This record gives sequence, structure tokens and C-alpha cells, in this order.
Amino acid sequence: MNFSSQHSVVALFCGGMLSAATFCALCSSESAAQSLVVVQSPSKHPADVRVDSLKALLQDAQKTQSTPDSVRIALLNALALQYSIRTPSIGLEYVRQAHEIAERLHDNRMLAATLNVFGRLYWEQGNNDAAQEYHFAALKLAEDVHDTTEMARALTGLGNVVHIRHKNTQALEYHGKARALAQNLPDKRVLARALNGIGASYRNMKQYDSAFVYFVRSLAVYEKYGITEQIYIPLFNIGYSLYFKGRYEDASEYIFKALRFALQEQNNRVIAECYLTVADIADKQHNYAIALDCASKALHIADSVGIKPTVAEVYASLSTIYQNMGDYRKALEYNNLHH
Repeated sequence: MNFSSQHSVVALFCGGMLSAATFCALCSSESAAQSLVVVQSPSKHPADVRVDSLKALLQDAQKTQSTPDSVRIALLNALALQYSIRTPSIGLEYVRQAHEIAERLHDNRMLAATLNVFGRLYWEQGNNDAAQEYHFAALKLAEDVHDTTEMARALTGLGNVVHIRHKNTQALEYHGKARALAQNLPDKRVLARALNGIGASYRNMKQYDSAFVYFVRSLAVYEKYGITEQIYIPLFNIGYSLYFKGRYEDASEYIFKALRFALQEQNNRVIAECYLTVADIADKQHNYAIALDCASKALHIADSVGIKPTVAEVYASLSTIYQNMGDYRKALEYNNLHH
């Protein structure tokens, strides 16, 4: 695909629609939401449909005294996770409400679920210390009540944290344990994320062939079970692996597929990472105008929602782009911002 034509059609991806997932697919506690259905509105963005549907369900649950607390917690956690990829600070307000209910009930299973949601939200914000603390706490509680789903989620979260810190052997250990637990779980997203985590760890170790294998396996799980929510994760990682292998055209195809789904899900972190990777590919191909434009988009998105690690990555890329353009003053300026 021609790079300039790719760049010109990015806006078209915003208009695509995905089928709205059922509440059960969104919920941390599947059993608590078996009978609840999300109604799809064709005139709304799919991510907004899910949020609006969950808010309506939560409002109904709050009005009905007979609604089990487990359903209220599940709804609050599901809303928090929806905001984890859009505005994590709002998500934190919902999970705090869920946590208060779980604490009042002294229910360790529900507490483990809320702690994992806390961890996920803080990780999305780039607050790895807090993410690690909450996932560790979730793991301990989940082990106490033998909740394998929350154990696997906690292990995946811990793997993601240490992956960011380049503790690759430890990350592989966490993700490997999560994968073993997830094999027989009904929620196949847990398995897909564990496989993706293994791939990310191998990529950090520059074992790109091994990383590619696990990203492809993760994508296969999404496709086999018809999971579209967050399918951009393996798509992006496959593209990113191809980029490191120097297969820029193939990488572009996967990155733009990931961007399409990320735009539909309104995942600002992944959208920013997609634009940043497009910028890096364009830089390699000496398309500096595209590189600067896409890097600027990535910086605006990441900065507007406070994703500090991505902001730092964009500064580093802008420094490299300007250096390759021969503008050493700008290169030094962005290098200083990066550090």
C-alpha cells in the first residue's frame, strides 16, 4: 500500500462500526450479568453505545433494591474498564464505588476483581508503581479464594508492569503462569492477553521471531472466538514486530488495521502508539512530512490524556526525525524533553 494513500484514508477509519458487545463480554463477573443485554444503536459510536448501555443498566440497578450487590459491582467494574482506554481518571471513580461495596460485603472474590481493575487503570495511565501494588494485592486475594480468572488477570497485569521496566525474564514468568491458568477459562480474552504478554516480553528481548509467533497466536484466539473488542492489541504488535524486522510495508498494513479498531474503541493510548509507529516507518522511508505529522498527532493525543510513557516515546522519535532531517537544534530540543 502506498504510504501517502494510507495517510489520506486514516480519517475514513473513524466512520467504521463494530457490533456492540453484550454486557457479559464487558463484565468482570460474567455470572453476575448473564441475563443483561446491551442494546445496539446504529447511530452511535460503538464505544459510546457500550458506555451508555452500562450507565442505563447501572441506573436501573441502583433504583432496584433487589438487585444483587454482585451485579452493581460488575457494572461499575465494566464501566471503569470502558474508561480505562479513554479517560482512566473517570474509570477510577467507578471502580472506587465498586471497591467500597466489595469491602462492605467482605467478599474477597469481588475485591480481587476490583483491585485488578484498579491495576489496569493505573497501568493505562503509566503509573506502574500503583498498578503493581494493586495487581499484587489482587493476586493474593484471588489465590486465597482460588479464583483462577482473577489470578490470571493479576499475573498478566504484573507481567505488563515488569515488561515496561524491561525485566523480561520475570515478565515471561508472570505471563507464562497466566497462560497456564487461562487455558481452560471461559473468557478467552484472558488467554489472548497472556499470549500477547509473552510476545511482548520476547520482543523486549529482541527475539522478534518468537515474539511474532505469540502475537499471531494471540490474534488467532481473537479470531477463533469472534472477539473484536481490543483485537487491535495483537494487530498492533504484529505490525510493530514486522517494523523491527524491516518489513515496513507489511508493518503498515497491520498498524492501520490496528488503528481502525482502536479508533472504533476510542483507545487513546493505542491510537497514539499507532500514529507514532506510522511516524517511525515514514522516517525510515525518508517521508519526513508524514513522519512529523503523525508524530504530532501521537503527541497531541498522548499529552491530552496524560499518557506520560508515550509522550516520552514521541519526544524520542521527534528527536530522531529532526536529526535525520539535519535540523540538529530541534533534535537536541526534543532529546532534552525526552530525558
